[in-house]
Amino acid sequence: MPVREPTQNFQLIDLLHRICVSEEFGHRTLKTIISQMARPVSNPYVFYHWAWAKGGVPRPYVSAFLTALMQLRIYTLYGYVEGNKVQWEGWATNKLSAPEGTDEEEAPIDDYAEG
Repeated sequence: MPVREPTQNFQLIDLLHRICVSEEFGHRTLKTIISQMARPVSNPYVFYHWAWAKGGVPRPYVSAFLTALMQLRIYTLYGYVEGNKVQWEGWATNKLSAPEGTDEEEAPIDDYAEG
């Protein structure tokens, strides 16, 4: 099997950074997102793997990931409010998702050790 070059998703990297440095949200929010995922995600490092190596959130995880972001009101980190959150959701759907054809099954999700 050929080795795939890592693909970064700078919007997802920025999102994770904004969440973690926010006084309102912080690192604990990443664990909250994990608890709301429909498919198993073992720890927050998976999100960073997606951002730095996969090019974004793999397609099977996008819906649950975005639902969690919307329920947590993450859009407020970008200056959006309740009235225009749907616009942010559209942006997030397009910008945070991994490219078509990204194979998340290369390594099991639990292989990312929590340090």
